[in-house]
Amino acid sequence: MINRLLRRVYSTMTVQVEEVVEVFRSVARHPAPTGATILKGNQGGFAIVSTWSQRSLEHGRRVKFQLTNLIDSSLNQPISTLPVDVSSVVLSSISKSEKLKAVVQEITAENSSKKYVLEIWRTHQLWRSFDLTALDVHGDIYYDRNFGCLEWSPCEKKLLFVAEAKKPKAEPFFKSKSGSKESESKPGEPKPLKGEEYVYREEWGEQLVGKHQSCLVVCDIESESISVCPGVPPEYCPGSAVWSPEGHIVGVCVQSTPRRLGLVYCSNRPSFIFQLTLDGSFKIISNKKMSAMSPRFSPDGKILVYLERVPTGAHRACMQIIKYHWPSGNSEVIFDIVSHQKTICNNNVFYGVFCDSLPKRCFSKDSKYVVFSTEQKFQVSSYILDIESGSLNQLVLNEKGSVQVLDVDEDLVVCAKSSFAVPFSLIVSHLSFDGITLWTPLTDWCQDASPSNLVVKYMSLTAPNSEEVNSFSAIYFGPESGEPQSVPLVVVPHGGPHACILDSFNVFSADFYTRLGFATLFPNYRGSTGQGQASVDYLLGKVGDTDVKDVHQATCEALKTFPCLNQNAVVLSGGSHGGFLVAHLSAQYPNFYKAVVSRNPALELSSMFMTSDIPDWCTTEAGFLYKGYTGDNAVWEKMRNVSPMKLVDKICAPTLFLIGKNDLRVPPSQGTALYHALRERNVETKMHVYADNHSLFTIPVELDSCINAALWLIQHIEVRKS
Repeated sequence: MINRLLRRVYSTMTVQVEEVVEVFRSVARHPAPTGATILKGNQGGFAIVSTWSQRSLEHGRRVKFQLTNLIDSSLNQPISTLPVDVSSVVLSSISKSEKLKAVVQEITAENSSKKYVLEIWRTHQLWRSFDLTALDVHGDIYYDRNFGCLEWSPCEKKLLFVAEAKKPKAEPFFKSKSGSKESESKPGEPKPLKGEEYVYREEWGEQLVGKHQSCLVVCDIESESISVCPGVPPEYCPGSAVWSPEGHIVGVCVQSTPRRLGLVYCSNRPSFIFQLTLDGSFKIISNKKMSAMSPRFSPDGKILVYLERVPTGAHRACMQIIKYHWPSGNSEVIFDIVSHQKTICNNNVFYGVFCDSLPKRCFSKDSKYVVFSTEQKFQVSSYILDIESGSLNQLVLNEKGSVQVLDVDEDLVVCAKSSFAVPFSLIVSHLSFDGITLWTPLTDWCQDASPSNLVVKYMSLTAPNSEEVNSFSAIYFGPESGEPQSVPLVVVPHGGPHACILDSFNVFSADFYTRLGFATLFPNYRGSTGQGQASVDYLLGKVGDTDVKDVHQATCEALKTFPCLNQNAVVLSGGSHGGFLVAHLSAQYPNFYKAVVSRNPALELSSMFMTSDIPDWCTTEAGFLYKGYTGDNAVWEKMRNVSPMKLVDKICAPTLFLIGKNDLRVPPSQGTALYHALRERNVETKMHVYADNHSLFTIPVELDSCINAALWLIQHIEVRKS
């Protein structure tokens, strides 16, 4: 369809907007799984309850639905129920006995105010209900990945969750008698503080706005009481908590002093595993020199495992897996950080643990194995780890694509499977400790795969130098053959830079562009995760150089490998550090890349250092240890020198900026500055500004930004006419 569209566009110079919008609508229909729970059914069978997220263009938001799959003990003939909308449910938890279910609903009123309701369900009825907002024991509920949880106690009489601690009430120095009484205190509460209304309260940055001080909250179902747990020191924010076998609380506390730095996508913040009794006895049980996260208890209650890394350096890095013997308190590393690569069972190559969390239930029934998923060079792969011997085995898929573990119970494992070419589906298997697994598909309704002429090509690349780290990778998704010089190529360097793009269903970077007739290339340059810790560390101090050269080398290699690609129609699209890279590529190779789309780009590190929620990113990527604000001229000079703004005079490609004006990570002034600089130099440019944050994730913004990005690239490439 789209080569016809491209030819028509360039023969008439009239963009067929409706056709591009229709392609957007078709790819937006694909749902993505957000979780799954295995439940024991009748006669040895199982029910697998999964939750999914899907874009609803008509609603202008993402809707969530729940799907139940029934399957017998031999995993034959799965039966699916119709989806049930659960869009208002922000947290959900089923008790170990499977007799009780708790949900927290976020309900938005007509005046846009919101309230939280905790519901307890048992067989055939709503058993208990708590209006948490009206009770006014705490602030908003946390349901983000960094802090949120909803956990049943071992006795199934208590529920544990995390919320914003109540903010002390304040009032102005002068209040007229006819003024509002909202700030007046209730009996037993301290009086409002005068003149404290506008005191600055640090938050946890991008996507965690409103989160200042978390607290642990326990709902006692029998007494129908809600109470905040005492004992957590004020310099810590607790979250991601679970119950210990004896009914204590074990969780992660993030250090908030001397400053709350941005937390989303940043596993390097000082954080520790703690133990807290309900009467307020607090103890840190992990290594205080490391950052720890994701505590998980074994079914027999004797082992606690968690992830750990050094609290400095790159924002995301390789993890080690720790085994903590409960309750003796002895701990040991059961799988260490991988520098380059490691040979594991069945002669498979492993590049290290790059996940920031383990599945909520990750143990085998006998408590001897842990199952997890992690980024691995080209895909998300899943593994089973012997926690006694440390031996690691891969759960084999026998086809290209990614497999993400969602739940493990009764030695059954359910995973999400996908690839660039195939949308998400669920698969299930009995655990096999030798890694050889027979998978049963659970869902068969995601049939709208990409066009059959497309291929996914894994590219292992070597930089032309003899340095210790010289290997990197890329993934090509597009036509394998065709008329020479006929297919335009979109190069999409990822952000981070310590992240990666893997062979997993990718709606608006892969599926959307290929359906528009483009080929796509995703370089995982040195510094990307999933390629060993040495690769992550290598990039520090070399941004703007090594990463740029790697992306360009990958592009040239793709053009050489696939003659159908049009070397005069190569364009760029990238956000955040990807926006940093597309600006550098446009400047360093000014006649090579024909058009650029730049989303919330990091363009000038020295000014970003002063305004971002992650100032440490600026100095770390420039090659310096972050020590807070610095007067060292060498640091400031290096941050300026690695920035693409220094090369603004060399940029000539038409550039579209997509900017979120609420972005706390990369301030909107970064993109605005380059926009004005290009206009002053008569470079064709355009900018869209949205009331959104760094991710540009809301549905109306995503729709507008993606369609405008596609139209911009279509308008500015040369298409070889037939």
